[in-house]
Amino acid sequence: MSIQNETRRAGGAAGSRRMSFLDRIDTRANSTSRQKFQRLVEKLHALGPGGISYFLREVDRGADVLDTLEIYAALPADFVKAYGGDRFAPAVHVISGGRR
Repeated sequence: MSIQNETRRAGGAAGSRRMSFLDRIDTRANSTSRQKFQRLVEKLHALGPGGISYFLREVDRGADVLDTLEIYAALPADFVKAYGGDRFAPAVHVISGGRR
């Protein structure tokens, strides 16, 4: 779901707004949850632009943010980087009319 759609949905009648993942974190009683969330985000960031892109695609397709974040944070960043998963694929440019 896109951010624009979520914003439109939030403009409904009072009480009809879905609770966001950030609301769930902020309403918890202790700061341990917020600290855990920050550590998970740091681990996601270590996966690089490629890993973040895959994470965002899953969330956009409806996956739960916190559950998906925990899954991605558990991935070994060094392994992902060793196999190029931290980067986007190189752009391919087709040049027509080249020498034959």
